[in-house]
Amino acid sequence: MSATAGKVALVNSATLLSGANPVGSTGLQDLVGYGTTASGYEGSGPAPAPSASTAVLRAGGGTIDTDNNAADFTTATPNPRNGGSVAAAPVITSTNAVSGFVGVSLSYQITASNGPTSFGASNLPTGLSVNTTNGLISGAPTLAGTNVAKVFASNSSGSGTSNVTFSITPAQIPVITSSGTASGTVGQSFSYQITASNNPTTFAASNLPTGLSVNASSGAITGTPTVAGTNPAVIYAGNVAGTASNNLVIGIAPASGGGSVTYLSEDFSSATSGDSISTGNNTTAWIANSNLPTIASAYQAGGALKLGASKNAGSITSRGLDLSANGGTFNVSFKVKGWTTVEGPVVVVYNGVSNSVSYTALMSGAFEAKSLSLSGGSSNSTVTFQTGGNKRFFLDDIVISSTAPSAAPTTITSATNVSGQVGNALSYAITANNSPS
Repeated sequence: MSATAGKVALVNSATLLSGANPVGSTGLQDLVGYGTTASGYEGSGPAPAPSASTAVLRAGGGTIDTDNNAADFTTATPNPRNGGSVAAAPVITSTNAVSGFVGVSLSYQITASNGPTSFGASNLPTGLSVNTTNGLISGAPTLAGTNVAKVFASNSSGSGTSNVTFSITPAQIPVITSSGTASGTVGQSFSYQITASNNPTTFAASNLPTGLSVNASSGAITGTPTVAGTNPAVIYAGNVAGTASNNLVIGIAPASGGGSVTYLSEDFSSATSGDSISTGNNTTAWIANSNLPTIASAYQAGGALKLGASKNAGSITSRGLDLSANGGTFNVSFKVKGWTTVEGPVVVVYNGVSNSVSYTALMSGAFEAKSLSLSGGSSNSTVTFQTGGNKRFFLDDIVISSTAPSAAPTTITSATNVSGQVGNALSYAITANNSPS
């Protein structure tokens, strides 16, 4: 039945009605025409046309029948509304090809038209799973290869399906792409980002300047350096395929304006752990060592460092330090004691000049604290401690630092007598030397 126009006939025989308007035909009991273009109706005109928002019903609560369709029928708003379409099954609209890497997080969103209410998937790569509520496929694939998966989207009318090809490539070892140099300043925030290709998932760093640390998840090296100098750090980026490393030289400048700066502080706790101390030890603040003894010998002095042997001279040289703060003046302090007898002085070498420091303490007694002041400090400097010939002694608690000189006291330089007159403005400026604050 058309929703805009038509006719309905009630008959009591099997005889077909004839003509567009069958009023008066044999067997016709009642006729209702509706809509303005209806070709047949009773009375002066057809009944109103029904629609999705208009219902047509007999007037008088269904009791009026005067054989005049136009007068016998009226309209009202139906509840529920007439008609309405039946929901269609979902149609998958998301892409049918996905690529990823072994060990690297992957996500794929199932999307579909026609209001899906649930989702599913079959034959996914190992390591992936589907959220049946929102259609998100996620996880980290564990095997390389190609999987033709089937994804589903469903509602009350049915399900839509689609094939999706997942291409999983074997992981490749990362290649570090970030710069091999970085710089900072004592007391100021430092930031460096490790970057690498081939989807790294973990990061690390070794021999960072004091005060800095690395975020193992993001690769960000941050912090506030506390010691000036040059550190040859090593940075790492890894995934399931392996780990790559690269050298990173971090130069930390002294705090601007001088002040107290500690360039190096060493108690040898890391150098005197393990089985032996090897030449070229990279776990401490030192870059050059010679004739360092076994740990057993080191612990004869309570964990201090033994330099030299009865037949060989010994030495240890710091890594590069920026000693330029406070006009290049700096202090070297350390603790020392000799063998069973004092065999020779401690020789501190800087900028080609040897400075001999004598002492009297012996191995059986307490350490003796010594210090000296040096000048001419510059960037990337090294300090060496060595024996005077084939001699032996023990060193501990080496500190290389610089302290800004104390400011000279201020002296008032303005006039000591002032004159003025009652009722007149008066001004007087206090002046002083040595930069009063």
